[in-house]
Amino acid sequence: MDNQSKISSRSRISRGELKRITLPEGVLVTLGIFVQAYSVHEKAIERSLQSAGINRSQFMALWALLLSEQPLTPTDISNLIPIETQSVTTVLDRLEERELIVREHSKQDRRVIQLTLTAQGEQVVRQIAPAVITLITDVFGTLSASELQSLSCIAAKIRDANIPWLDKKPQPIEDMLRRVFRSA
Repeated sequence: MDNQSKISSRSRISRGELKRITLPEGVLVTLGIFVQAYSVHEKAIERSLQSAGINRSQFMALWALLLSEQPLTPTDISNLIPIETQSVTTVLDRLEERELIVREHSKQDRRVIQLTLTAQGEQVVRQIAPAVITLITDVFGTLSASELQSLSCIAAKIRDANIPWLDKKPQPIEDMLRRVFRSA
């Protein structure tokens, strides 16, 4: 067993052991840039949503409901929004309190909850979507098609490499996006 394996199997390590751990060259800088890019992008998205008084997760749920070709369930939303499954209930509760969505039991299976956008919810999405779309287009428009494809592949590799560290394997977002939107 190598030193890093021995260290990772314990809950605490000494300062000396920590100093001896080496990462492959460039990993720390790349990770820092990756985290900072995500954080800055999230802050820009949140700022573009402030006027409507909703957060990114709420907007993503509303947008998914607007664009979806079929009714969505809370599970569908939890697969589309990168937050913990239990947090989706809070997001949906807030949207329902503001009368932006309605939860209804499926006519085919009463155990299934289906989510629909209200007229007010649709109005909110249509009001703020142009600013969000412009932001995303401007940001990702700085990348060539080749760079965008490379970024997608790299991000998928990073996601997949993290899966063994999780208790539950997430559904690949690309499969869900294709199923929900049929054009992604």
